[in-house]
Amino acid sequence: METLKVMLVYPSGFNIETKDIQLNQTELIGMMLSNKVGSEGNYFTIKDKIYEDTKDGYVITIILENQN
Repeated sequence: METLKVMLVYPSGFNIETKDIQLNQTELIGMMLSNKVGSEGNYFTIKDKIYEDTKDGYVITIILENQN
C-alpha cells in the first residue's frame, strides 16, 4: 500500500519543531478523524491541516497545538 509523507509541526516551546512520518491511507484517515494526536509521549490537538503537491509527490502538514 502506498504511503504519504506527513509532517507534524509541534507547538513553539516543544523540544522538537517538526517530525516527518510516512502513513498509509488508513492511518492518515484515522489521524484526520481524531480529535487528539499522540506523539513524543504527549497529546496534541490539530490546529490546521495543509495538503500540497510538490515535485516529489504529495505532502500533508499537520500543525499541532497543546491540548487544553
